[in-house]
Amino acid sequence: MDMNCPYCDHEIDACYDEGIEEDCIYEIECDACEKTFVYTASIYYHFSASKADCLNGDDCKYEKVVHYPNTFPDWQRCKDCGHEINKYKK
Repeated sequence: MDMNCPYCDHEIDACYDEGIEEDCIYEIECDACEKTFVYTASIYYHFSASKADCLNGDDCKYEKVVHYPNTFPDWQRCKDCGHEINKYKK
């Protein structure tokens, strides 16, 4: 997260835990002026649309899924809709 200290305007580049909640009040200390202040978090969603012709009658366009380590060598995923298959699973 990037924000500026409300006291000295120093840019704060702080990491946050996965458990951060929207609209809760959190405390942080500025590493420049050493004053403590509070902040709240707002979560924004960004949506991106793309065509998925396979959902409209065309065939899926499967590509190999690369895993490390390669525990599923025959796994494939449609690049349009995300459907996954094991190519050789009966």
